[in-house]
Amino acid sequence: MTMGNAPRTRTGPLAGRVAEQRLLGEILSASAVGVPAAVLVHGEAGIGKTRLVRHLTEKYRTGGHEVLWGTCVHFGAASVPFAPVAQALDNWALGVEPAVRTAVFEGSDELSILLPSMGTRSSDVPPSRLLPVVDRVVQRIVDRQPTIIVIDDLQWADVPSLDVLAYLIAGFRRQNLALVVTIREEDRPVGHPLHGWLADMRRLPGVSELMLERLDADETSEQLVQILGRPATEELVTAVMQRSGGNAYLTELLVRDLQPDARGVPSEPPQALREALLARWHSLSETARLLTHVLAVGGRPTTFETLSAVAASTVPAQDMPVLLREAVDAGVVQVVGDQTYWFRHPLLAEVLLATLTARERMPVHAAYAEALEAIAATRPDLAAGLSADLAVHHERAGRFDKALEFSIRAADSAHDLHASSVEAALLTKACALWERASDQVRGSTEDRIALLLRASRVGEQAGVLESTSSSTMQSRSWIGSANRCWPAPCWPRGAKQHGCMIRPIPRFARSCSKRSSSPSRSPTVPSGSRPWCGSSVQSCGTCRLRRCRLTSGVRSRKPSK
Repeated sequence: MTMGNAPRTRTGPLAGRVAEQRLLGEILSASAVGVPAAVLVHGEAGIGKTRLVRHLTEKYRTGGHEVLWGTCVHFGAASVPFAPVAQALDNWALGVEPAVRTAVFEGSDELSILLPSMGTRSSDVPPSRLLPVVDRVVQRIVDRQPTIIVIDDLQWADVPSLDVLAYLIAGFRRQNLALVVTIREEDRPVGHPLHGWLADMRRLPGVSELMLERLDADETSEQLVQILGRPATEELVTAVMQRSGGNAYLTELLVRDLQPDARGVPSEPPQALREALLARWHSLSETARLLTHVLAVGGRPTTFETLSAVAASTVPAQDMPVLLREAVDAGVVQVVGDQTYWFRHPLLAEVLLATLTARERMPVHAAYAEALEAIAATRPDLAAGLSADLAVHHERAGRFDKALEFSIRAADSAHDLHASSVEAALLTKACALWERASDQVRGSTEDRIALLLRASRVGEQAGVLESTSSSTMQSRSWIGSANRCWPAPCWPRGAKQHGCMIRPIPRFARSCSKRSSSPSRSPTVPSGSRPWCGSSVQSCGTCRLRRCRLTSGVRSRKPSK
């Protein structure tokens, strides 16, 4: 990243940020007429802070402003006093005429300890003596022309550099000076000196703050046009937003190698994107990294209670708060609700999952299933909402019987909420799980057909053509193979004509010939045959079909009126 003066190269258009450009532009314009100001630009890494500031300051440089640019660099445990300030001044000195440099630095020999461009190095100078010297030099530069000083990545600034900036801000009078600093929301652990510095600066006049949020869909579409050189389809914009979350830098890494006619993003993140996401994760302690793996397997924001229960076998309970705070301070994880945690960049969860084998993930999924079942047992109001997650975790833990059971429960819950597309997806999953479940759970052939027909019917209602077609074809195949062993009164003759419109067994379909969501959608019963109600012996008495064991104990539903 560039240090010292901002590069004089031309910058292209900036995607979005219309309001932010206007606000920052007004402040910079006012500073040119004697209204000095400091702007603190906040945002997560990759959100576009540096890009925004560089885009605007380049315009003002073209208009006659002097722009000094310094960048704070993370040196690990090392600290270089006055590093960004020295970079900005030294690069300015190298770019001006010798006569100007001599006039500005006259009587400021103490700065030679910081600035190689001054030549002879002075003896050690206490930091307290350097503050007024730096201020004097800056004021001389400002007297020549309106000046903008940019300090990038202030979260890595050393304390003496923070003192210099505070000294300059406290000395605002009628100078043609603007200070712009960019600050990451990450990399500010508890006790970081920047917390106190920010609190002090907010009390001073002339200080304002600008918070950058992630780009929305329209702004991301605009960014894609700039990167790809062509309009982006709605499908591509949606796929990019789902993966990058509107983070401008991640979006760039995600799409910059796409083919010209690409309509979506690759299922596997590009190597550069993986490295960018993992760079901060690698800074965590080993135990904190282990905890983030557990969080990633969860697949969604997770409460502290659940995460503690799942990680209990590998992470001591007393260490959990400290480890989560470490991950939050590093910008890897964020608090998204009341004691609920998830990744700041959800794409990191995908990357971390890819580093684990299916066998390594299985015990974690099993632990999640046990923890969620315990919550459902004590909180009946949450049980229905947890069914879908339980189905996923049981399946990935290799517990296909329970996965099938909870898939049906989750589909029933979606039915209650009239979420037909969700119900269709869950039923399709249940159809796939039926093949892997044990005979004791999945029931009879008739139960299988009923499940397929329900999935087909719901898929048709939801407009999920793939689900409808697949389930209908499978149900016809099963009906064809079963018609030789069913009692004649029970055989659903006319299946070929009626397809998914035949009413399935009520345990799966929640309907029989006596129930119908609307008269127009009731099935036509072939002449000369009994309606295939598929009911249990108690409700029919004619069909001797075996009762499905999947929904034993599940509350019965009242017939629709």
